[in-house]
Amino acid sequence: MELGLAGKTALVTGGSKGIGLETARALAREGVKVLICARRETALAEAARDIMATTQAKIETHSLDVTKVEQIEKIPRVIGEKLGRLDILVNNAGTGTYKPFLEVTDAELIDGMAINFFAQFRICQRIVPLMIAHRRNRPRSVFQKCSPTSWRRTTSASIA
Repeated sequence: MELGLAGKTALVTGGSKGIGLETARALAREGVKVLICARRETALAEAARDIMATTQAKIETHSLDVTKVEQIEKIPRVIGEKLGRLDILVNNAGTGTYKPFLEVTDAELIDGMAINFFAQFRICQRIVPLMIAHRRNRPRSVFQKCSPTSWRRTTSASIA
């Protein structure tokens, strides 16, 4: 598929597996220079090798725990060093609590919000200004992931 993205740059959080990995692969196939972030260096290296094997594209990697503000603060510099600029942000890092609604603990709720809400918000706050500057006051593309599977059991449990 030709989407006209060749020559663009992208950051994909949660890019070492699942939806993030496949999004990074699809972007690389389109000729996008991709930076994937995830917590584990080994998972990032494996994902980069996997994408390169299927697309022949070089994938940049950076270890990032999206719940750590001090790590998020460094992302603009990392983007500058590894990509030069940013056209596309795919805020994919996320988690789910897969148990009945009434069994979710306060700690699990806080952990989920740290990844699924606060991290996404904080990343956008630091990244969108870079995109605006590059695009002359208009960011190119920002994608937020909201997986229906993260709500499936909560919805069912709350009805039951």
